[in-house]
Amino acid sequence: FDKTYFGNAAWLWIVAGAIALGVLFILLLLRRLTRSQYKRLAATPQEEFLEIPLHVAARTTVWFLLIASVFLGLQAVVLPPKAARMLLTVFTVASFWQIGLWATTAVLAALERKQRRTLVVDRASAGTLGIISFMARITIWSFVLLLTLSNLGIQIQPLLAGLGIGGIAVALAAQNILGDLFASLSITLDRPFVLGDTLQ
Repeated sequence: FDKTYFGNAAWLWIVAGAIALGVLFILLLLRRLTRSQYKRLAATPQEEFLEIPLHVAARTTVWFLLIASVFLGLQAVVLPPKAARMLLTVFTVASFWQIGLWATTAVLAALERKQRRTLVVDRASAGTLGIISFMARITIWSFVLLLTLSNLGIQIQPLLAGLGIGGIAVALAAQNILGDLFASLSITLDRPFVLGDTLQ
């Protein structure tokens, strides 16, 4: 047990593995309890206060829990600087994508709840909430992608400048398509007709 592997005694690696397995078991158990509690609340007709937070927590992926467990377990050993930076980068990127999934789930659940409430009195809000949901998802995952690239060492400032110039070029080349797109957005936001109307 005192034999050294990668600068750490064997018993330290055993402790790190035990910590990782213990943390993974606890996190998986908490996720299972959260999912069962969310299913119980979702089965009831009334809207509970904890329904959305439990729904968000239930969307935690196994990959993130595994990476988090390994990251916490390896804190018991001393890693070389390069390996420590790589481990931190992997954990940070996994956290960004998991936070993006949580944020998307929360936004969609909140908009779905609002849609159920407003459709009773205002059917015209259905299209607007759909547009808001689409734009929110694009915004969230765009931020996640940019933060991921930044943590991987890629300079995102030139990328953003290039995307801006490329966006202008695409807009000039596809004026008719973009005109139709903004016209459809105008119809959706102005709501000249609602669900259930007959159009000719």
